[in-house]
Amino acid sequence: MGTAIVSAVGVLAGAAMAVFAQYAMHATSRRDAHREEVKEALVWVLGAAAAHRGEQYQKIQAQRDDIPDTPEARRLRYAAHTAVTDGMTALTVATDDRELLRLAGDLVGYSFALGEVPDEDVKTVGDQARDAHNELQAAARYIHQHA
Repeated sequence: MGTAIVSAVGVLAGAAMAVFAQYAMHATSRRDAHREEVKEALVWVLGAAAAHRGEQYQKIQAQRDDIPDTPEARRLRYAAHTAVTDGMTALTVATDDRELLRLAGDLVGYSFALGEVPDEDVKTVGDQARDAHNELQAAARYIHQHA
């Protein structure tokens, strides 16, 4: 009878270890998937903000060259704006990390402001947007390397 009890305890312990190992693997898999989702959203925001700034710089240069705005140019700017907004939505859904969201919000704010500032402020706001881009990019790199 003692052998049967030891055997039963061994089977139960083995089963418990298997369940624990499966849980640990599942948790690791979920964590990795979440990290990947956040990384993809960050890349989306960074790329979309850079593209949006490119559209804004084209608008600014056209104004400096006295070239009238066209419906196609506006459509491209609106599409770039929407891509940034969509990226921010993806990031907001993917994480509640306040620092990442603050950095992304700064980048988006400066990128959007670029096309609305007086000509004499374009360089300053452009520099702020690039600095915000670099800060968010550094945070994304840190997360990828240390998570």
